[in-house]
Amino acid sequence: MTASTEALKSGSGMHGHLRMVCRGHLLILYLIMLTEGLAPFAPSDGGRFRLATNLVFASSITLLVITDCRLSGRSLLRIVQELFFFTWPVAIFVYCLRSRGWRGVGLLFLHTVGLLATYYVAFFVTRQLLY
Repeated sequence: MTASTEALKSGSGMHGHLRMVCRGHLLILYLIMLTEGLAPFAPSDGGRFRLATNLVFASSITLLVITDCRLSGRSLLRIVQELFFFTWPVAIFVYCLRSRGWRGVGLLFLHTVGLLATYYVAFFVTRQLLY
């Protein structure tokens, strides 16, 4: 076994760094959903908070896909990255299906359930504590 093969299997080097970046983007997505669940109980700010969280959410998903492409040894053209940012609700499904097949769609489904559960748990727990 070569040193590069061992590094890939152990998760060290650039491969390990990219995995860590992917996990960081996923953590940001879950934190955004947590704050979105708490947002209805905060004073109104004219929609600026919702706009900011939506931009960070779309950016995190786009960066997650770009990092995942690098992790798998592929790259996305710059224009595709920009289109992905604006069309992410549909593009994420297509990307998961093309990159990992039905396993990717299953992972997408599990993370969607996890993100929604994070939102609803934050919302209902806060509602119970305040009222």
